[in-house]
Amino acid sequence: MHYLPITSAIEDATIAFRQKNKGKLPDAIIAASAVYHEQELLILDAALAKQHTIAGVAGV
Repeated sequence: MHYLPITSAIEDATIAFRQKNKGKLPDAIIAASAVYHEQELLILDAALAKQHTIAGVAGV
């Protein structure tokens, strides 16, 4: 398990993500962190997957 710090770049991406998608803060932080660290993020919630339209986030 790796712990990833929340950098100012991730904070900025989180803010932009929430402004665009109106999602919940925890979801935005997780998505922004995944994109920043170039990791694939799989989402099992179909409604949430439709909401997330950024690179690196894929619905299952």
